[in-house]
Amino acid sequence: SHIFLGKNKLMQIAMGRTPEDEYSDNLRHVSKLITGSVGLILTSRPREEVESYFDSLVEEDFARAGSEAPKKVVITNEMVATHPVSMVEQFRKLGLPVEAQNGRVGLIGGKKEHVICKEGAILSAE
Repeated sequence: SHIFLGKNKLMQIAMGRTPEDEYSDNLRHVSKLITGSVGLILTSRPREEVESYFDSLVEEDFARAGSEAPKKVVITNEMVATHPVSMVEQFRKLGLPVEAQNGRVGLIGGKKEHVICKEGAILSAE
């Protein structure tokens, strides 16, 4: 198997754009499809095997605004306490109920944990 990544124009020229300059029969049709962010994989393996291989390589990515929360996220008092007191204002701007307690950051009202988002909820930028 071979994977080709490179400049689109270069790959188009290498395959050929017309019947006269194409490397092999009908490669000009593939050449026309090379636009945007693409790569080519050439293999003798069945399509299903290749697709299942690449499906298994999916990595979790950071959640973005507007997407659905994949799980419940909870911040504990111990997690917040590791940050300097100078960050209290930043946490408050993000909506976290925190305060400075004896030179340490802690959740307001002696709470042990604060729910950031629930599973299935739509995330906002805040």
